[in-house]
Amino acid sequence: ATESPQPIVRATAWAMLQKFGSWNADALQNMSMFTYNFDAATADPPRFEPCDADHPEHEDASCRQVGTSSIALDSSTTWLVVTVMPKGVLGDTARATASQVQQTVSEFRADWQKSFREEQVISVGIFV
Repeated sequence: ATESPQPIVRATAWAMLQKFGSWNADALQNMSMFTYNFDAATADPPRFEPCDADHPEHEDASCRQVGTSSIALDSSTTWLVVTVMPKGVLGDTARATASQVQQTVSEFRADWQKSFREEQVISVGIFV
C-alpha cells in the first residue's frame, strides 16, 4: 500500500505505519480511528501529523479521518478494512455510516464463520 500509485492510499498507509509501527500492531486488531494531515503525509519527506488540538493549524481541508477494523477470516488470515474521508465532511451522517459499516462487517464475520464451520463439518464427513 505504501507503494500505491494512488496518493490517498499511499499517504494513509504511510500514516498508519507511522502511527501503529507495523501492520501487525495490537492496536489494529480492534476498531480504531485517527486523523492525519494529508499534505504533511505527501510532503517530501513525508511526516505524520495528527489533526488535533496540538496541531490546530491542520484543522483544514487537508485533514483526513481514518477508521480501521480487523476481520479474522480464520486462525491465520486477517483482513484489515480501512476507510478514509475528509475529516468532518459528513458529521452525523458519517457516524451513522460508520455504525452501519460496523454492523455489516459483524454480520459478514458471523456469516463467514458459520460457513467456515459448515465446510469443516462437510470436509470431516467426506474424509472420515
